[in-house]
Amino acid sequence: MWPTLILAQLTPFGWALIAAMPAAVFIAIKFIKRTNPGERPGCAGVAYVATICFILMLFVIIFLPLLSQRMYQGITGTRSGSFLEWVTVGGCFVMVLGMFYIMSWGIAFALGRNTKRFARVGIQLLSWLLLPAAMLFMLSMLCYVLYLHFAGEKRQPFWVIAVCLLFAVILFLGFWGYLKMLINRQRTPPGQ
Repeated sequence: MWPTLILAQLTPFGWALIAAMPAAVFIAIKFIKRTNPGERPGCAGVAYVATICFILMLFVIIFLPLLSQRMYQGITGTRSGSFLEWVTVGGCFVMVLGMFYIMSWGIAFALGRNTKRFARVGIQLLSWLLLPAAMLFMLSMLCYVLYLHFAGEKRQPFWVIAVCLLFAVILFLGFWGYLKMLINRQRTPPGQ
């Protein structure tokens, strides 16, 4: 009687997590069989890989709908938040999408699919979108600290301003060099 009552109280998220457990074990077994052909997967190896798969599924199953709902509420105006809250939500959304990408690649690899396209897309996303966005975000935060100091809104010690200025200049030059490298790599034909 007790298991029936517990199962009757589960939400759709709970049912999705229950379904994710055997799916994670199945993917782990297929993943280990593909990486070690001809050998039987051991319990410890399956448990380790299944735990990683389950954690990835957990983040994607729970956080992607919640973050999507939060972003929808902000877009429609039913709930507003501070800039820092939106930066946090955006960062979490990018992180969960990255986990979804890794999980999709792992499932495709475990099921014996060709994963070269996943690798190409992942490298392009990382080099053209995520790294430049992260560099710009860090640069903007360093410049924001400098702005607050020189606008008189929040005074900082001299050494904090010196460190922020040093790293802002280094990050700007690094970002500029990174973009030049990407553009030159794009223009240069392969094999040269």
